[in-house]
Amino acid sequence: MTVHGINGNQVDCFWTGEDGQPNADKFPIDVLQKL
Repeated sequence: MTVHGINGNQVDCFWTGEDGQPNADKFPIDVLQKL
């Protein structure tokens, strides 16, 4: 998953699913952790 941007407490992310399809969504910043 790649962070595209941060808007307040929402993080815009994108990633490629197991099926090869691109996905994008927004998540609350407190549910994500850096690995």
